[in-house]
Amino acid sequence: MLPACAVRAATEPLPSNVARVFFGEERHQVSPILTGFNTSYFNDLDVVWETGNVEERLREIRAGALRYPGGEETSRFHWEHPGVDGYIDLWNPELHDQQWQSVRVGRANWDRNELFVDLDKFVARCVRIGAEPIVGVNMTSGEVMNRRADGIAEAVRLAQRIVERGYPVRYLYMDNEPWHPGYYLFPGDTYAEVYVEYARAIRQVAPHLKFIASPNNQPRFTPHLETFLRLAGDYTDYLNLHFYWGGGRPIEERWKRSRPMITTSAWKWIEPENTRTYTEYLKRLRAQLAEKGQGRIGLTVLEWNIALPKEPEPSIPPAVRALAQGEMFLQIAGGDAHIACMWPMFWQVEAPPGLEGGVSYPPTRPRRWRGLFEMTPPYRPTPGYEVFRLLKDLPGSRWVDASSSDPAVIVSAARDGQGALHAWVLNKSGEIRTVALEKVPDGRLEVAGSIDEAGNTGGAVATGPFSSSLPPWSLTHLRVLPR
Repeated sequence: MLPACAVRAATEPLPSNVARVFFGEERHQVSPILTGFNTSYFNDLDVVWETGNVEERLREIRAGALRYPGGEETSRFHWEHPGVDGYIDLWNPELHDQQWQSVRVGRANWDRNELFVDLDKFVARCVRIGAEPIVGVNMTSGEVMNRRADGIAEAVRLAQRIVERGYPVRYLYMDNEPWHPGYYLFPGDTYAEVYVEYARAIRQVAPHLKFIASPNNQPRFTPHLETFLRLAGDYTDYLNLHFYWGGGRPIEERWKRSRPMITTSAWKWIEPENTRTYTEYLKRLRAQLAEKGQGRIGLTVLEWNIALPKEPEPSIPPAVRALAQGEMFLQIAGGDAHIACMWPMFWQVEAPPGLEGGVSYPPTRPRRWRGLFEMTPPYRPTPGYEVFRLLKDLPGSRWVDASSSDPAVIVSAARDGQGALHAWVLNKSGEIRTVALEKVPDGRLEVAGSIDEAGNTGGAVATGPFSSSLPPWSLTHLRVLPR
C-alpha cells in the first residue's frame, strides 16, 4: 500500500468537471528491461544510426532491450552471413533474387557486404546503450530445406560465439512466428519437437542462456500450449506473444471510443461482447500457467504495435498513433511482461545519397510512421519516441493500482526506488480535463511532460498542489516527489 504517513486527503468537494485519481495497492516490480525495440539487421545501418544519433536517443529513453536480427527476418537469417539482403534465406536458392526491401547490395556483394549489422556490432551497440541483447535463433531454414542438423549446428556455433567472446547475452528467442503461414508454418506439434532438439544442444555449450518460446499466439492456455509445455517445458523460460492492436482495422475513432483500449485477440478485431485489455490477457495467461504448475515461466511480448489499416481506410495520424502506443505499452507493463519490444524501430529505410556498396530502392509500402524513427534522412524521432520519453521512469519501478472517477481519464501508476509516485494520465476526450490526485503522500507535484494528438508537448500545467490540467487527447506524466 501507499505509505500511511503524511498522506494528503481531499479536504473539500471538487468541481464536477474535475476527475479524481485514486491510488491503491503496490503490485509487481516492472521489469527493468521492459522497454525494448526491434532492430533489423538490414535497416539499422551505421550511417542511419549515426545520422539519427540513435544510440544517444535510446539511452535518453532508457531502452532496456534490443531484439536482433529482427522479426520475420529471423526465420531466414544465418548469423554467420549477415551481408545477405533482407528476407533472403541463403540456404534457399529460390529466394536469392528476391527484391523486397529498400536497401539491397545484390547477390554478388553478400560475402563482402559490411553495411548490415552482424552479431558483434549488435552486441557492441547494446553495451554502449546499456540495453539487454535479445538474440534470435533461426529454426525455420532447417525445416524448409530439410537441413535440421545443419540448423542445430549453426545455433550451437552461435552459442559458442556468445560464450567465447564473453558477450552479455542472456536470452535467445527461438525463431519468430512458427505459428504463422508466412515462410513456413510448423505443422502440429513439430515446433515443440524441433525446439527441444535445438535447446538441448545449445544448453550443452551455454547453460546460462534463457529460452523464449513462441508456440502459438493465443494469450490463453490452449490444448496446443499444454502439449508444448509437456514436451518442451523443461527448456522454456518465457512464453512470447505478439500484439498488434486493430488487426488491420486500427481506425482512429475506434481507439478514441475505447476507454480503455480493448481487443478480442492478439491480432484480429471482431465487434465483440467479450473484450479484454492487454493487461487482462497477460494476467489471465499468467494465472493459467500457475494453475498448471508452470508459474515459473514468464511472459514476453517481442513484437507489439498499432496495426496498419487496410485500404482504403485512413491511417491513424502519427501523434494519435503515439498516444495509442503509450496506452498499449502501459497495459503490457500492467500485465507484468518481462520484455516488450516495439516493432519496428526502423523499417524500409531510405539510405542517404551516396551510400557506398548498396542501392536504395523505393519502399514497397506506404510511408506510415509507426516506428520509433522516421525512415528518411535525417531519421528524426517520431511522436512515439516522445511517448517513450514520458515513460522512461516506469521500468524498475513498482506498479501501483490506480483509477479515475472519469472514464475518459485513464491512469497508470508506479513508485520508484526513491519513493516518488509516478502517474501516467491519458485524457481520451476532446476537452481539457483537470485531475486531482487523492490520498497521495505529502510531497511536491511535478508535471514531467505531456504530448497531445497534434504532437505538441508541454501542454499540461499544474493547477494546484496536487492537481493538473490535461490537454484534449493527450498523455501526461505526473510525478509526486517526497519532501
